[in-house]
Order: sequence, then structure tokens, then C-alpha cells
Amino acid sequence: MTVKERYTRRVARSPKSNGAACQEKLVTPETSTIREQQDQGPNVPAPEALHRQYLGGMTYMLYNAPGIPPNYRRITSTSTTRDQEILTIIDPTSPPPAILLNAYVDAYFKHVFHRLPIVDRADFSSSKPSVALQQAICMVGTILRHPKGPDILAENEKYYYNVKTLIHTNHEQDPITVLKVMCLFSTRNIAGPVLLTIDSPWQWVVIAIRLLQQMGLHREEICAAFVNPKIARRLAWSLFVRVSQIQFYFY
Repeated sequence: MTVKERYTRRVARSPKSNGAACQEKLVTPETSTIREQQDQGPNVPAPEALHRQYLGGMTYMLYNAPGIPPNYRRITSTSTTRDQEILTIIDPTSPPPAILLNAYVDAYFKHVFHRLPIVDRADFSSSKPSVALQQAICMVGTILRHPKGPDILAENEKYYYNVKTLIHTNHEQDPITVLKVMCLFSTRNIAGPVLLTIDSPWQWVVIAIRLLQQMGLHREEICAAFVNPKIARRLAWSLFVRVSQIQFYFY
């Protein structure tokens, strides 16, 4: 029996068709929100959206997929509390000045968009734009438009640290926005290939690819069923190109 025949028989025996499974495991804030049971302690912060991970059609976990523990929020309450304390101390959630943001957005679309088409202007004109994405665009803009002074990349480091803090503390809840931010991180290579550091484009590209695979966006049927299939495909192909470029240039 060929691999294709075994796969066809396994899908036919699965409890749901492949299309139904794709719809159920689609990772969007609207369709994958899971609310906690009302058994949490009074000091646990309000629950945020939890996004289901994509499970491929050939995984054995599809037949007995584990659910999220009912006390998941209580288990992770220490991390959540510490994250809130970090955000309070650092305060990276303030949006950049509008005049700077507009200039950096224009610089991105003029010099970067044709190489990394993962952000649209609509991302910055919505009623509640992502602060993490705004600061990530400013980080890219400071590379393109060096400010005057002895430390020309000091402002770039400020934006980078703020966005990194927002990502590591799970302040940004939209996984697509997190992917966009990580793609923009891949443009930042301050130390070059001579310094051993995890703050490098290679590290961020690898993390972004793992997140993309968790979301299932490496599969065309998932991209096609996504809320915005165009941006899903652009993210997937942009990451493929970026990891190929970095491997060729440095490794």
C-alpha cells in the first residue's frame, strides 16, 4: 500500500473530514477563543483569547487530541502576573508620535514593502491599531532614516526592546500580528554575523516559522480558509524567502 493510499484511508476513518478539521483548527481571535471555567482565584487576571494549535491530518493526536486543562489560567497565573508587572515598570505600550509613525510607514512602503510585503496601510488606519506593530514599523524606519547624533541606532534599540517586551509578555494577542512583528524583526541585524547573540534575524525567523506551522499556515487549505488569505500567503512565502536568504548570506 502506498503512502497516498494509507493517508486517504486514514482521513476517511477520521472523525471529521479534512475540510471540517481545517475550519475547526483555524487560528483567528474570532473563531478560536476559549473561555476559562469559573473556578479561578480572585487574583487571576481576566482571561484572554487562547488559540488552538493546528494538528495535521496525519497526526495520531487527531484521534485523541488533548484539551486545554480547565485550570490552565491558574497554572500560568504567576507568569501572567509577572508579565503585567514588567509592562507596568517598562511601559512599552505608548504609541509613537503620529508624525514619526507616518514618516516611518512611508519609508517602509517605499523601501521595504516590495521585499517584505507583510504589512498593509490598513493596519495603521484601523480604530485600534496594534501598538506592537506600530513600534515594529518605527524600528524598521529608524534603520532606513538614521536620526542625527553620535548614537544613530539608539532609537532603533528603544523600539526593538519595547516590541520585544510586548511579544514576550504576550501583550499582543493576535497571532497574525505577532507573525508580522517577527518578520519585521528579521530586518534588524545590528551586530552582523560576528557576534553570538539571540537578538539576531536568524533567531526571529526560526521562531516565526515555528509559530506559522503551529497556526497551520504552511498548508494551502488553511491559508485559503483564513480570514485574510492574501496576507496569510504573503507571510508564509515571505518567511520562506527570508530564511533562504539568511542561510545563503551567513550560513
